[in-house]
Amino acid sequence: MKVHLIMTRYYYISLFFFLMGTSCTYQKNGNDNILIDLETLTKDTIYYSSFVDSLSYISLETGDECLIGEITDVIFTSRYIFILDNHQQTVWAFFPSGQFSHAICRRGEAPDEYIKLVQFEYDSLNEELLLLDGWSKSVLRYTVSGDFISRVTFDIYPGDFKKTTDGYLLSLLGAPDSIAGVYHYDVQANEYVKLVGRSHNLSCGFDWEMVSYDDTIAFMAPPFDNMVYHYKEKGEVYGYLPFQMLPHSEREYEYTASKQDLPDFIRTNYIEGNRWIYATYWCAKYGVRAFLYDKRKQEYALGSLLVNDMDDKGFSYLSSACDDNRFVFGCASDDGSNPELQILYLK
Repeated sequence: MKVHLIMTRYYYISLFFFLMGTSCTYQKNGNDNILIDLETLTKDTIYYSSFVDSLSYISLETGDECLIGEITDVIFTSRYIFILDNHQQTVWAFFPSGQFSHAICRRGEAPDEYIKLVQFEYDSLNEELLLLDGWSKSVLRYTVSGDFISRVTFDIYPGDFKKTTDGYLLSLLGAPDSIAGVYHYDVQANEYVKLVGRSHNLSCGFDWEMVSYDDTIAFMAPPFDNMVYHYKEKGEVYGYLPFQMLPHSEREYEYTASKQDLPDFIRTNYIEGNRWIYATYWCAKYGVRAFLYDKRKQEYALGSLLVNDMDDKGFSYLSSACDDNRFVFGCASDDGSNPELQILYLK
């Protein structure tokens, strides 16, 4: 059972129970780390209205030829909305209105096919879709209509990736401890450089591990470090926000340790835009922690739930789409029709 899916299955709460809490300015230690005590809530619930300016919705057309299994991730372009569906190993393309356009489903063992689709990206410069095949450790390049262009094969097995000006940023944060980390692959030099390692021998596996917004590539180092890194050109990253989540883990874990009974807090989700960071944490003792950080004010809120108090419409999925100061969530339907995209325009 994926812990991060548990974190996103929240129920409706009436506006009658709306209780405004206060945000906390972070504390630093002598190393300028931003200390966050996950055992101490600043409020019971984090409400949309504290960081969302307005909402809009896109209803995705439902039909036999475009029935989505589950939204894994979302990419917005000027021409299409692309939906990654790991369940059906398909990329669905919808027009911005929500009308279905076409599907890319090229599963197989041929040179122009993928075996296990795990993540995707959009190359806006070349107007190409990049699909990551986790089985063949390859990125396959397609036109937006689904015509195969070429593939790039790596020497390592990434679980997530981002296209850079000179190559690819590759995440192996779910790999065995000796090779786990974030790498930069220089295409011209055919060279891999490990940029960040992973603390502890506890694996992690998210639908996405890196986000991109407004020409920025960012990620948060798991499982217990929580430093937010931003990517620089020429294969370099720098520690942008040195979050340090308390209490510290005093245990060592095996790579195969069960997260379902984890006594320490582990991050289960992370998204970041130009002002806001939202992440969720979980441990067996305390359950869920919803973490919201305002980069402009350098303040945070920590609650046990994230709830939509603006129109009471609950969400079922998160996505890594964070461009233009917005988050994009998904709302599952009760009648078997396709999910609805919930666009959060942030303050």
